[in-house]
Amino acid sequence: MVFCLLLFCLLLLSSILSNMHFLTKDLYFPPVDEASYEGVVAIGGDLSVERLLLAYRNGIFPWFNEEDPILWWAPPDRMVVVPQLYKVSKSIRNLMNQNKFQVTFNQNFKDVIKNCQQINRSGQDGTWLSDDFIVSYTKLHEMGIVKSVEVWQNDELVGGLYGTDLGHVFCGESMFSKVSNASKIAFVWLVNYLKENNYKLLDCQVHNDHLEKLGAFEISRETFMKVLKSEEINFSSNNSGGVIGGISSGQDLVVRFAVKPTSSILIPRKTIDINGNNCEIITKGRHDPCVGIRAVPVGEAMMALVLADFILINQARKIS
Repeated sequence: MVFCLLLFCLLLLSSILSNMHFLTKDLYFPPVDEASYEGVVAIGGDLSVERLLLAYRNGIFPWFNEEDPILWWAPPDRMVVVPQLYKVSKSIRNLMNQNKFQVTFNQNFKDVIKNCQQINRSGQDGTWLSDDFIVSYTKLHEMGIVKSVEVWQNDELVGGLYGTDLGHVFCGESMFSKVSNASKIAFVWLVNYLKENNYKLLDCQVHNDHLEKLGAFEISRETFMKVLKSEEINFSSNNSGGVIGGISSGQDLVVRFAVKPTSSILIPRKTIDINGNNCEIITKGRHDPCVGIRAVPVGEAMMALVLADFILINQARKIS
């Protein structure tokens, strides 16, 4: 709580210096590119259904601790899963095949969100799921917009998650697990559902280690907004989920790694993209975060190339 109060004080000071937006009763959000360095778009307002829908449709979500002012976020890096590219790990696949759990969809939302509110989380003091928050999201659930995944074991609810369904992007909100692996089952079940129904993204909002281990990765806010606004973005991915986009066939590129190579990492001289095409890699230096590659044809546009399983790629520019 002390940390959150300190954060609010810092944001308040920042607003004085950088014109942070304080919301009124008017239904309005500033453009996401006006967010603070940390990703805060605005402070205040309310959790009305109308404001929440406006927020999600503009790439913004609420995230704050109970009794603190409402903070509205659009972080510069967005944690996501591309359902069409998701590969279930062998360990989770084996777990699912054991049939230890049963999964239902959108059958017990109220108990799911209550468990998300009440579950003890390591390193977390308090919850952002206030009673007002639950009331508003329950209304969205009744409207068919917020949905849940429930995981059962011996007829007991042992895990689950919920989120906001925008039709082509599903914005995950929170998950809980009372027994080992229950939240993983819920997560993978949801990704498979989104894949079968041709969703573009599962929005996981902000980075955490648990989501990364499940296969989520970060894309830029700009790329996320393009997908949200239904612009066509084609993703390719390595096993870690690294992506770049918007590259024309045959261009020379400089790819910047999200994780800078170290002396313990070997960058292969050759690799293949997701479509099986060979790609030559020109390494500028083991400690240099940039590597030159040449895009290879994939239909009209070459959207992304995979360099290595251990590298996350999030930016690219044409070599001048």
